Amino acid sequence: MRSYHIVVSRSFLFIVCLCCVASWLDGVKHAGSVFIGQYSPESCGDYASGTNHTLPTYGYARMYSGVSTSTFQKHITAQQLTAEGIWSIGDAVATLAAVEGLDAHRNAILLRQQAIAEH
Repeated sequence: MRSYHIVVSRSFLFIVCLCCVASWLDGVKHAGSVFIGQYSPESCGDYASGTNHTLPTYGYARMYSGVSTSTFQKHITAQQLTAEGIWSIGDAVATLAAVEGLDAHRNAILLRQQAIAEH
């Protein structure tokens, strides 16, 4: 899998795709959430895989985590879906993303499901 990252303006959204995530995960110091592996897009975290849709932006991940019962403590969530997992929750995630008009989130699911179906 090739490595890439996306940086979105001042919100400090980074999407990094690496082969050996476990080797650098302990080094992550500031993140609202970490999505591990090719079957773990941000859209799953927003809608279905255990974290929530409210994550810190504009650099606030240096001080705050996503909204939860631990809002006043700093922590970083991490999640990893399998091909079976994204197949199970993918339709629900894609539907919710479409309703919200978030085409990139929807496509993150559909592209992965298409890749699974082709194998």
